[in-house]
Amino acid sequence: MYIRIACIPLLSSSIDNPNLRRQHGPEEGNPDSKKRVHLSPSAFAELVIWSLPDSGQANAFHSYKYRLAYVVHGKCVVRFDNEVAKGDHRHFGATETPYKFTTLGQLKKDFYLDITRWNHENGYL
Repeated sequence: MYIRIACIPLLSSSIDNPNLRRQHGPEEGNPDSKKRVHLSPSAFAELVIWSLPDSGQANAFHSYKYRLAYVVHGKCVVRFDNEVAKGDHRHFGATETPYKFTTLGQLKKDFYLDITRWNHENGYL
């Protein structure tokens, strides 16, 4: 059974508009957007996104730090995140693969598609 999950608007205009981005990193303050969505009594999705200052580095592909996690019965089963050493990547169950970041909107869509896929493959919801 496939469960349709609506993408929930999360991001403030400060993230959508690069001219209004905050000038701090995730270790310096609160995220620009943090939302927890309860999808059932035992499952939730948590989306945390920071906008980062322009580093001017040639290898910086985008200026976001993010962590999108789907947790079922207290265990993270789907996660999209990025870090300096690994770059953008996703976790699906026990498997970790690179993720090609394009936009924040596409990131959220891909995350919710993976939630639907995980639910289907695991008979959840």
